[in-house]
Amino acid sequence: MCGLGGVLGDRAGLDGAALLAALGHRGPDRSAAIAPVPGVWLCAARLAIRDPSEAGDQPMVSDDGQAALVYNGEVYN
Repeated sequence: MCGLGGVLGDRAGLDGAALLAALGHRGPDRSAAIAPVPGVWLCAARLAIRDPSEAGDQPMVSDDGQAALVYNGEVYN
């Protein structure tokens, strides 16, 4: 099962590495963390079952870099 996490604001040194360490057991296939803006961290630990390609890697960032997200689920049409 995948794991998602995020931090908003300064949380006593929490950063992407700390979030990924806490979520590592939830998604052993791939994991990543980004800070799209200062003071915000998004991270995802992925268990690639249905789509093992890199197209499903998260966090996802728009082509222009203006939006970033993490989510768990499927999008249909």
